[in-house]
Amino acid sequence: MMKLLTKRHRTCLVCRKKLSRGGRGRPPKFCSASCRQKQYVKRRANRDTPLLLLRRDLKELFERDKLKTVVREVVLEELRKIGLVPPPPAPERKRPDLRIVKRDQPEP
Repeated sequence: MMKLLTKRHRTCLVCRKKLSRGGRGRPPKFCSASCRQKQYVKRRANRDTPLLLLRRDLKELFERDKLKTVVREVVLEELRKIGLVPPPPAPERKRPDLRIVKRDQPEP
């Protein structure tokens, strides 16, 4: 049985010019080296920098921590309403301010 040989026409990824496929090997993606270079430069420009990746990760961490805090407060409040958790402790009394005493003078 004989296979029908057909030429596949693809287009350049940059300029959309039609490309014809040769007989063997990988089909081309670009019509020229300049189009290949343009695509490379475009890919490099759109790549995330380490600073942007760090900023995105920190933002996710802060949002996750904030969500954990809110969920914890809501759950504790609901548990307090049904009596499963004691009320929060009263705030501590403020300690009196310290005063500076000089050794040369007697204390009052």
